Order: sequence, then C-alpha cells, then structure tokens
Amino acid sequence: MKTSLSFAELAQTLFEESADALIFFDPETEQVQDINPFAQRLTGYTRRELRHALVTDLFRSDKPNGLQQLRRAYQKTGMFHSQEGFWIRHRERVWVPVNLSVTRLHLEGRVLGLITARDVSEMHEARKQLEQREAELRQILNSVSDFLWSAEVSADGVLKIRYISPVVQKLTGRPPELFLSNHEAWHSIVHDEDKSLVAERCARVRAGEVSRVEDEYRIVLPDGQVRWLRDSVSVERLKDGRLLLHGVVSDITERRQMVEQLRYSEAKYRALIENLEQCVFLKDRELRFAAVNPKFCEAVGKPESEILGRNDYDFYPPHLAEKYRADDMVVLTTGKTLELEEENVTEGRTRLVRVVKRPMRDEQGNIVGVLGIFWDITHQRALEEQLRHAQKMEAVGQLAGGVAHDFNNLLTAILGNVSLVLARLAPDDPNRELLQITEKAALRAAELTRQLLSFSRRTRLRPQPTELNPIVEETLSLLRRTIDKRIDIQSDLDPQSGQVYADAGQMQQVLMNLCLNARDAMPEGGKLLVRTRRVVLSPEEARRHVSARPGVFIRLDVVDTGHGIPPEIRSRIFEPFFTTKGQGRGTGLGLAMVYGIIEEHHGWIEVESEVGRGSTFSVYLPVHGLQPVSEAPRVA
Repeated sequence: MKTSLSFAELAQTLFEESADALIFFDPETEQVQDINPFAQRLTGYTRRELRHALVTDLFRSDKPNGLQQLRRAYQKTGMFHSQEGFWIRHRERVWVPVNLSVTRLHLEGRVLGLITARDVSEMHEARKQLEQREAELRQILNSVSDFLWSAEVSADGVLKIRYISPVVQKLTGRPPELFLSNHEAWHSIVHDEDKSLVAERCARVRAGEVSRVEDEYRIVLPDGQVRWLRDSVSVERLKDGRLLLHGVVSDITERRQMVEQLRYSEAKYRALIENLEQCVFLKDRELRFAAVNPKFCEAVGKPESEILGRNDYDFYPPHLAEKYRADDMVVLTTGKTLELEEENVTEGRTRLVRVVKRPMRDEQGNIVGVLGIFWDITHQRALEEQLRHAQKMEAVGQLAGGVAHDFNNLLTAILGNVSLVLARLAPDDPNRELLQITEKAALRAAELTRQLLSFSRRTRLRPQPTELNPIVEETLSLLRRTIDKRIDIQSDLDPQSGQVYADAGQMQQVLMNLCLNARDAMPEGGKLLVRTRRVVLSPEEARRHVSARPGVFIRLDVVDTGHGIPPEIRSRIFEPFFTTKGQGRGTGLGLAMVYGIIEEHHGWIEVESEVGRGSTFSVYLPVHGLQPVSEAPRVA
C-alpha cells in the first residue's frame, strides 16, 4: 500500500510539474477530464473552465482532416504522434503551435486518453524565419544573371553535383535536372574547340591541384547559338580527403563582343594614327605627353617610353618649348582650336611645320588635355616658292621675248643701213670711224637680244642625240687655257650616262655660263668640278622641285668652292638683268639664259649653296631613247 501510494504521489508530481501541457480526456465523449498547470498557462484557461470541454475545440490542424486522422489513429492503435501541423487554442483567440502526442491509458479499470502538447512557438518562429530566408535567397539566386553550382568530390575522385541554381536553364537552354543527374552532360554542351580546355580544367580541379581556377569558354545552345561563359571555381579540401567545389558561371557573350569591337576599333584607329605621315600627340592638363604616334617619336628622336610623362622642355630648345606651352595654355583656357605655322626641331633639323591644336574633352565636356597634329611643310613652302619663281620667270620671259624680238627687228634695220653707208664711204672718210663704233654697239645689242630670245625660248634649236661628256671635255679644255690658273678644274664623267636629245651648241653655252659664273665666285682661286651622272628619280624624289618628274635623267653638276650665294638673293639669280657684279662686269643674262635653255629642253636646274662653302648647280636632262622622239624638246 505504501509503495502504491508513493507511485501515485510520483505520478501526481510529474503531472503537476511537467513542462508539457498534459490533458486527460474521455475517449468516448472526447471531453476534457483534467489539465495540468502548464496546460492552463498554454491555453489561458483554468481547470474548471476546461472541464467537460471537447478536446476538438482546443486543437486544430493545418492538414486537411488532420483531427479525423488523429482520431482514427488513436482508435486503431491507442497512440498518435505528430511533430508539426497542430495548434492549441489560447483564450485570447491565438493559436499556439505544438508537437502533439496522444496515448491511451488504463487506470484502475478505466480508459483515459492523454494528450501531451509541447509548445514549439520558438521553433516554429525559427523555422518560419528560416523558410523566409530560404525564399529570399531563392529569389535572389533566381534573379541574378549568373548561376551558382556546388559539387563534392569524394576521396576516391567521384564527382557528385549537389546544387545548380535554376538560372542555368536561362543561360544554357537546359533544365538543372539534366546536370544534376549527369555531370558529364555539361561537357556535351561545350563548344568542340573548347572541350580540351574544359576537360583539362576539370581534371585539375578533381585532382585538387588548384584552389581556385577561372576560365572562359563557349557553349552551344539547343538552337545552335554560341555563347561565351566565364566559369570560376573555388576548391575546399576537407580533413577526410573530400573536396567541396563552389562555382559561379556568368554569360560574357555581350562583354566579349564589346571587347572585340573595342579592340577592333582601337586597332583600326591605332593603325590609322601610327601610319599617318603627320606627328600626333596628346597632352594632359599638366601639358605632359600622354600619347604619341611613331612619327612623333621619329621626329623627336626618342622612343615612346622616354616621351610619355615628359613635357616640351625635355625635347625642344627653351624658346620653342615656351612658345608651345603658351599656345597649349590658350587651348586649355579658352577651348579654342589653334592653327598656325611655326618652327620645329624635326629629326635634329629646324623645320617649318603646320600645327593644329584642339581641346580634348571628357564625357562631361570638361577640357582634360590638348590634342595636336603637325607636319613638315618646309618642302611644300619651298615648292610654292619655286612655283612662284617659275611663274615670274615665265612672265618675264614673255615680256623679254617680245621686247627682244621687236628690238632685234630694229637692230637689223640699223645694222643693214650702217653696213650700206660704210660700203659707200671712202676709206679715208672721217665718218667711217663713227659708223664703225655704231656698228659694234649694234652688234653688242644684237647679242643681248639673242640672249633674251634664248631665255624666252624663241631661238631656233637644232636638237639631236648628243653626248654630254665630249661637250664637257671640250669646254673644260678651253677654260683651262683662259681662266685664272689658281682655279683647279676637275671633271668626273660617267661613261654610262647616255645621250640627251639636245642642241649641242646650246648645251655648250649652258656649261660655259655655269663655269664662268663659278669662276667669278672664286676671285682668289678654288676648285671647279664638273660631273655627269645617270640618275633615276622616284616619285618621292621628284617632289622636291616643281619641274621635276620621275624617270631616268642625266645630271650635270657644276660645283665650286667659292663664296656661295646668300639665301636672300638665291631666289633671284635666274632673273634677267639681276646681277651682283659691279658696273660693266655683267649683263645679268647668263643664268637667265641657262634657265630658259634647260626648260626648253624639258629639263630643270637646281641650286644648293652655302655662304663661304661654295655652290652646286645641277642640271637635269631626260635620257634620250627612253621616250618617243615626239616628246623631245620642241623646236622654235
């Protein structure tokens, strides 16, 4: 009896102190018989309030017919247990989630049902938050353009895909299940040209040789479209030898297309700039060189690496660098484009260049630098000067020719009449000497008109295939006997120079005039060299002179070591009647006549001279036999 009492007391204590809600009910009527204190706290009802209440009024289920399933299970087995899906009612009309167990008890010949309800509010709330976070994470994973995947490699090298985000279907056109069930399926969609890359990469990852790897390769969509992917994988090695793989796959097709377009555009414009004959540069706001093209490097004489980051003071004389900086500041401060001609040191020589400087702006329109381009116009300006000179000489020649022709007619009449008068005068007539002086003056005037007519191309030529070398030898032989012995006369004749289609007498007159002009430039003596060469002029070389043209020519050079021709008068030396000689020492028609004869023979003459170091006159005449005779010099 004492032992039985002690057990009843123990049972009563467990009932009263239990942390779960305990509810006794009558299985037949489903009425509540008794509840423990925790059940009162969980429901908010007292024992008295719940006595004879139906247990079906205290509970509800999330599952359809959940209470009926509970009842059937209890009636069949006398036991029911559920971890979720049931709620107990609180008197404040709040339903509390519970884990529910129902047990059939036999007490003193009486059958009772015991409901054990455990409050799982905290667990339910935690589960609810977890589900919410999982939903949010799932939404994030589904919204990003990249797809994520994870896999596990066992210690013996077996690969198993654990997760692939649904975005894989958007990127590949295949459902995630395809790759989850067969990891080899991924290799089947890789472009044939990239399969070896992906296979090698996969082998390295599975072997644990890398901790992180990133590759770009192509896949083929079901419709045949090719897409570029970037696949990044991180590898984590566990203590048990397993490998955990985590990957991120991005579609980079558009980016690669943009990069290719940008690369093509950059290559196109770089090729354009690098092949320009003009010098191009870009300076930043501090006027340091930020970019230059090869032509600029060639002009400065430095490689690009030694130019970038420096300024004009590092490459040009101070006075030029100061001017360049002042012009750049105008562009930076005013935003205006400057176009000007100025001096520049190009390839170590001072040249005249044409410069265009314009502001460089960023996307917001702010001026961030100076973009400049310049090119050498020294030769262009020289050609323009030659053209002006040629036009002037043409005009002067026409004028001189017209005057000389009319004047020659007058002289013909004067000389004829003087000759007739002299023939009728007696030998001792006192007027004979006056008439003879008049005749000599008229003859000198006739020689001047002949020279003028030669300059204006109105003389009658007798051209024929002619060797220049014999003419040179004959002329020099005559000069050696007549000019100052302090002048050393030398020749350097090319035996293979060929023939020209020319008037031999006119050629001898050209050479004689040039040699006498050289003699006058060496009053104290010097060296006179006459040289012939057969030369071939390319189109590029022919651009240096207005009258020049490509082809095969004989060049006749007359070189002296005299006092040279000052630059300020060099452009006038072929003008008729222009001379630097003293009164009565020259008519100024010698070089003018040379100019006219050479042009009439379809050639041209060039001059190089330096004060104190002498001059070189170079006559270019076309080689005979390389063109039809119809193209030979015209005969007036």
